[in-house]
Amino acid sequence: MVAEHRTAAARGANRNGNDQERTLDVRRAGVGLDLAALPWVVATYALPAAGFTLLFGRIADLPSPGRPPLWPRWRRPALSG
Repeated sequence: MVAEHRTAAARGANRNGNDQERTLDVRRAGVGLDLAALPWVVATYALPAAGFTLLFGRIADLPSPGRPPLWPRWRRPALSG
């Protein structure tokens, strides 16, 4: 049973038993790209995603740099004494 599961996992089958083609080589052939273009596809997605994460993180820190971003302004800690 364990050997069958490992074989199915190596083929790309999920837990339901459906075979899914998860390799970049198969996707590359479907789109029609050559092997040298694959890193460009990944970088084209990753670089803007990282840039937007930094940009919107900075924008979220501008109004309240010391608080969590969704902290309500009316909810202040009670003063003791």
